Amino acid sequence: TKGVENVGDINIYPNPATDQLTIDLTQFGNNKVDEIRIFDLQGKKVKTVDWNKEIESIYVGDLPQGQYQLRFINETVTVLTKKVIVTM
Repeated sequence: TKGVENVGDINIYPNPATDQLTIDLTQFGNNKVDEIRIFDLQGKKVKTVDWNKEIESIYVGDLPQGQYQLRFINETVTVLTKKVIVTM
């Protein structure tokens, strides 16, 4: 599609997660991620994580059980959005 750049893929596991969520950006191409913002389904930002690695784990055990949206931010632009589930 014209105007849409292939941003590659982000692997997130395990999903659902209980305490740790591993994010693997090795297949994300040349795209850079500066931070990851986690939102609940009401759109409230519940966590922000500064990012500068290809593979890293995020602690999600402090979040209530439910579905969340991860937004991958490059400077000030949302590059990609993924959904995850946190369980107890």
